[in-house]
This record gives sequence, C-alpha cells and structure tokens, in this order.
Amino acid sequence: MSKHLMRLLSDEDVGKIREESIKVLEEVGVKVSHEKAKKLLEEAGARVDHDTNLVLIPRSLIEECLKKLPRQILMAGRDPSRDVVLESDRQNVYNRSMTGAEGWIDLHTDKYRKVVLSDVKDFATIDDALENIHIATAPYYCDENLNLAARDVRLLQIMLENTSKHILMQPYGGKNTEYMVELGIAELGSAEALRKRPRFTVMTSPVPPLTYHGNEIDVMFCAGKYGIPLEITSMPICGAASPVTIVGGVLMTIAEHLAGVVISQVAHPGAPVIFAPRTCVLDMSTGSALEGTVENAMISAAETQVAKEGFGWFADMYGPTSDSLMHDGQSVIERTFNTILSRFAGADILAGGGNYEHSYTMDIVQLAVDNEIFGMAARAVKKLEVNDDTLGVAAMRRVGAGVDRNYLIDPHTMKYFKTEYSKHKLMVHSSRAIWESTGGKNLLERARERVKSILREYKPAPLPERIAQEQRAIAVRAEQEITEATTV
Repeated sequence: MSKHLMRLLSDEDVGKIREESIKVLEEVGVKVSHEKAKKLLEEAGARVDHDTNLVLIPRSLIEECLKKLPRQILMAGRDPSRDVVLESDRQNVYNRSMTGAEGWIDLHTDKYRKVVLSDVKDFATIDDALENIHIATAPYYCDENLNLAARDVRLLQIMLENTSKHILMQPYGGKNTEYMVELGIAELGSAEALRKRPRFTVMTSPVPPLTYHGNEIDVMFCAGKYGIPLEITSMPICGAASPVTIVGGVLMTIAEHLAGVVISQVAHPGAPVIFAPRTCVLDMSTGSALEGTVENAMISAAETQVAKEGFGWFADMYGPTSDSLMHDGQSVIERTFNTILSRFAGADILAGGGNYEHSYTMDIVQLAVDNEIFGMAARAVKKLEVNDDTLGVAAMRRVGAGVDRNYLIDPHTMKYFKTEYSKHKLMVHSSRAIWESTGGKNLLERARERVKSILREYKPAPLPERIAQEQRAIAVRAEQEITEATTV
C-alpha cells in the first residue's frame, strides 16, 4: 500500500497505465522534429522514419532510460538554506508560484491589464518574502518597446537579482537557454559550479498529441549538457488532443512524458528530469481548456500516483489553480480542491500560486492568499504522533474529572499549545467585535495590505553588484542578438 494519503487508482490500475504508456511509444510512436535527437534515438535502438519524423521506441530502451534518472535532484537557492531537494527515499514537499502568464491584476486599481517590466521585480520580491513559497517564478511582461523574443533571458536576470530562492523559467529555445546558463555561470563562477548548484530549472512542453519539436528538444539538450533540472510539461486537452476520459488523458500525459525521458537520457544519461504535467479538460460548450475543475484535480491526483508509484518520478503538480477570472467563491473552491488532491496524492512540488483564468492572469494579492493555502495543505498531511505524551495521559490523571477542572494551566498545555496549532497571517478567528474594531476587512483586503507592506518594507538579499552588472550585460547582449524564436 502506498504511503500517500489518497489513491484514486488501485495497484492494478497503476500497473496497467504504466504498461499501456510503454505500448503507446512502441506501437503508436512519437513525432520528433530534431535531427540530432532522431539520430541518437536510432543509434539507441528506436525505429525512426526520417520522412515522417515518427519514432517507435522499444520497451528495452524505455526501461534502460528510466534506470538512468537520478534519485535526487538539487534545485539550489543562492542561499543554501533555501535549497529545494527532491529525494526518492524521502519526500520533501515544496510550493511554487505560477509562471508564463501575461495578464495581471493591478495591485492599486484591482483592474486587469498586461504585465509590464516593473511587475516582475514586484513578483520576485513577493515570492522571496512569502514563507510557504520555495521556488520563485516570473510573469512574462508585454512591453511593446522591449524585445520579447529575449524576454525569458531578461526575466531570469531580474529574478536572480531579486530573489535568493530557486527559480523556474520557460525558455523559448536552445539559444535562449544558453544565455540563461551564462547568467547562472556569472553568479556561480563556472559551468562546473552551476552543475553542482543549479540556480534555476527550465520547463519545456511537448505539443500534443505525442510530438516534440526542435525548440523543445534544444531546451532539453542544453539543460542536460549543464545539469540544469528539466521539467517536462505535457499539456494535452482531454477530448481534443487526448482521449476524452480522465484516465485517457492520464495515459496520454504519462506517454508524452515518458518519451521526453527517453529523449533526454539518450542525449545526457543521468540528466535531472521532473514530471510536471498540466493536463486540461475541454469545455465542449465554450472551447476553453479548463484547469480548475474537480476533474482536473482528479487527473492531477491520478497522474501523481502513476508517476510516483509506477515510475518513481518526481512530480510537480497543480496546486491552487482556478478558471475563475477573479478572487471569488469559485476561485477558492477550485484552488482548494486542486491543492488538496495533489498534496494528498504525494506531489513533490505544488504549482499555481497567484493565478486566475486558466493560468493566463497573475495577481500578487492572490499569491499571498495561496501562500496560506499552501501552509494549510502542509499542516493537513503532517503525521500525527501518537504516544503517551501527545495523548495527554499524565495530564488527564492530573486534571481528573469534573466541570470545575480544566487544562489551561496544565504543563501539557504549556508544552504543546504553541506548536500543535497553525498560525496564519491572513485568517481571522476572533470575535465579530474585535474584527469590526480593526476595520472589518475581508480576506482579499488583508492580503492586499500584506503585499503592500512587503513591497514597502521587505528587501531581498542583494546580489554582489559586480555579479548583477555582469548579468545585466548578458541580458542586454541576448536582447541584441535574439530577434526571433531561434534554436542552437
């Protein structure tokens, strides 16, 4: 039996999905539009049709590549106390904000607009300050006077300067990833130092169904070359780019990731790879790809179970996400379901902090609220220690029976009352009179106040100015040399 608290699938179910995902790659295959990757796969034993780019991957190669995956992945912070460490024999659970969104809820007007460059520093600062966020991410600015083809590089430069936490980025291609590596080397001093302490993780996505294009593979190969952790984000839409059923979507997602594992390992054996799917549900009435429904939560929990139990993969899964366009009851319900199911299923990383609208829009006020959800989810799965002391056996003997007796000043209460119960920065548990005397503010108002206070008072640990200047120069050079989505 799994040690995880929730299992939607039986052992037989997990085994069948594992088996069928291998058969999909053996019999259906994957399209690979990358000459070097096709050559490596062919040399390793795959059947490659160079005219159609279809690659059939034999079971033996799949199993061989699975054995090469590392059993531990370090996602380093600038400060080692902020390291994220994924381990096969011990589960440490981490949280992160959402990345990639271009929409933004303005802190001061509460109105929707596009992300601008100055928002990135604010987002990094909030990421750095929030106690339940362990991996920092970036919204993607849309300033028309800036070179958007190189904004991924500029974003990493800003993040490195404004947070000492580990950073997750979405590069546009191999050349962009090479510039990101330069930024990491500028901070660490050498490529070998970066390999030992990778300061950022990169994310790349196959194109469903079962297709890897050149840009995605260039990112994979560059990451593998330098030991940068790689998140493969399969995003099939159930009913459009995968079978419409929940388990059909799970199978497609697992198969696409499995193909990515093989591609990464034939090029760079031992390259660190993380399962990070974002399987969507097609709303047949509107055509929208949904991410916040209860079925999304079920898909995420099932995928987590197959990843962990069937393959031993590290899993970065959706946490607080919603299809709502604002902070409302729908948002609270959807993000709570998605967080709890993924967390109870055993995800290593929970993603999604600060997003609305199918991950298109970011809100740093919502990020502060999600920080609370992350904290509650962590408490909810914390193991309860059962022994004579925690049961309060001696305290019950001391206090005895009778309505004239209580535990308020008993030593057992003094020992445990500060650690047994959570303290949340945004939740109200006082009486109505006390709440009204402090302004009668709702959750969103309290979160907005906290965000404004952080931006006003909190200062992330600074980079040495020499390193910051070198990284800024690298970003400028990238903006001058990258004029469109290119590959190495």
